[in-house]
Amino acid sequence: MMRMFAAALLIFAGPLMAETMLVAPSGNLCAGQTVKKEQFFSFLYVDKKCSLPIVHANDMRAFRMKTPNSIEQRGCWGKTLGNDAVFVYEDGETGSMPMGVYAEVTFDSSGKGKVISSYNQERGYINCP
Repeated sequence: MMRMFAAALLIFAGPLMAETMLVAPSGNLCAGQTVKKEQFFSFLYVDKKCSLPIVHANDMRAFRMKTPNSIEQRGCWGKTLGNDAVFVYEDGETGSMPMGVYAEVTFDSSGKGKVISSYNQERGYINCP
């Protein structure tokens, strides 16, 4: 009986461990495609709140970026009316990037993900099966 309970707990806890993020570069990603977390350098959290002591932090979410030859950068992001992502880094610097470079992906705890949506696919810039 205890084994059945443990198995049921794992089955129902699996989705709870999943995390949805916006990732870049999205390139030729298609909805339903399987990806790995390490193929991306920019992660915009959908549910993780901004922890910086800044104005409108309640309306922003956390992000992290790491390009191959740089240190990891963290901060907060928000979406502008012009459909850009605006970034506030931990050191106070700011930046922006078009939302079109991101794809929505849900990752499991092992780093394996499934693409939920891709701007390039939605706009017809790439052909998906």
